Amino acid sequence: MIFVSGTDRAVQRHRKRLRLVTKLTAVRQRCGRSLYRVIAIDLAIAGAILAEKIAWRRLIRQRPLNIHEARDKAMYLIALSLSGRATLSGRDIAEIRESSKGFDTGLKALLQKQL
Repeated sequence: MIFVSGTDRAVQRHRKRLRLVTKLTAVRQRCGRSLYRVIAIDLAIAGAILAEKIAWRRLIRQRPLNIHEARDKAMYLIALSLSGRATLSGRDIAEIRESSKGFDTGLKALLQKQL
C-alpha cells in the first residue's frame, strides 16, 4: 500500500487543475463560431481557473509533515516557477516560508544536494 501525504495530494490537485485550464484554453482557440459553444467554454475556463487558484492557495498553505514533503513541495514550486506556469508573489513566498518553518536547515541542505 502506498501512502499519499497531504502535500502530495495538494500537488496532484494543482497539477490536475492546471492541466484542465490548459486543455480548455486550447479547445477555446479551436472553437468554431457558435456563440453558445464559445460562452460555454468561456464559463468552463473561468470555473477551471477559479479551481486552479483555490488549489494553488491550498498548496501554498499546506504544512509538510516531514522534510521529504517539504522538499517535494519546494521542488514542485521551483519547477512551476522556472517553467513560467506560475509566478510566485512576495505574499506566496512569505506563506511558503511560514508553512515550512521547522524544516529550514534540512530543506536548505537537501536542495543544495539536488542542485
